Amino acid sequence: MSTKAQKKDTGVWYKDGLQFTCTRCGKCCQDREDPTFVFLEEDDIQRLSECMNISPKQVLQRYCQWSGEDGYTLKRKPGSCIFFDECIGCRVYPARPLQCRTWPFWPWNMRQENWNDAVKFCPGCNKGEKHNAREIETTAKMMLGRRGEGSLWPGEISLPK
Repeated sequence: MSTKAQKKDTGVWYKDGLQFTCTRCGKCCQDREDPTFVFLEEDDIQRLSECMNISPKQVLQRYCQWSGEDGYTLKRKPGSCIFFDECIGCRVYPARPLQCRTWPFWPWNMRQENWNDAVKFCPGCNKGEKHNAREIETTAKMMLGRRGEGSLWPGEISLPK
């Protein structure tokens, strides 16, 4: 038996990988049924600070709001994230928060039915660059323990090591 044939079959539905390339359409930046919130951690605020060449305190004052138990979130303008621009998409794309950078490989989307829902609204899903299962799980794992959508790992899928 070859080494490849001896590899353990993970049994996950995405074991052959998934395709995704961000089209910068901004659909994930805009409200759907409910308002879209971007939850922030300290590293996100620091990255935004460096990108905009302002202090973290200025980032917090100008672009963030305190949401009590949810911590800091990006401020919103009607219908979208404060950084979304109809013409160019995300104005801070290179420094976008982890919640944005890990889309669509969130733990929530590791359930096939949820991935299928993501595909329906996100034109980058199932198109473009192929990501292997390990990369997908590594990206999804980055969201564990963070606030916001996707912070819980689906019970029916073994937690990646």
